[in-house]
Amino acid sequence: EGRWLGWTLVLVGLVAALVVVGLTLNRSGVINLPGTHQSGGQRSTASSQPQSAAISITAANAFDPFADGNENNGDAGNAIDGNSSTDWKTQHYKSAEFGGLKQGLGLVLDAGDPKRAKELNLQLLYPGSDIEVYGAAAEAPSDFEGWAANKLGDTNDARQSVELSLSGSGSYRYYLIWFTKLPPASDGGYQQGVAEASLKS
Repeated sequence: EGRWLGWTLVLVGLVAALVVVGLTLNRSGVINLPGTHQSGGQRSTASSQPQSAAISITAANAFDPFADGNENNGDAGNAIDGNSSTDWKTQHYKSAEFGGLKQGLGLVLDAGDPKRAKELNLQLLYPGSDIEVYGAAAEAPSDFEGWAANKLGDTNDARQSVELSLSGSGSYRYYLIWFTKLPPASDGGYQQGVAEASLKS
């Protein structure tokens, strides 16, 4: 009889211990040990990395150093007006390589003062362009050679919607979008247009 009483007391002790352990388990199944604290809220899953922000662009100008320097410059502002139904277009050419007339042409974005851009976003008229991006800090060079030392990125056979990561750690006021190959235009010949261009930090 004493033996049965002993076993009964042992079983009661085990049950009591299990109840205590169960009460100390939080919802995630972690035991709260003495001297420790578990928050009842969920951990934030948001990234600790800074979010990208839009860089204000104060002006846009066509860049055509191998010809008359114009290339529909009067429409260049359409590329930064926030309206994708307006655009800046190149002229029509006889081939994707500008009919052999020039090495390329482009559009210069003016950020107002030097800023570190990490991404260029473009909404283009047609897919299929080869594009290079360059930066200039103090003033926009008048010839292509003045840009060549600060190449920030490139892409070939670009889609109509482009998100291009820019390399380097420099800050630039001017960003050159340089087209080296044009896609076929819907109305004949070869042409490209920029409906919207934007930069992100």
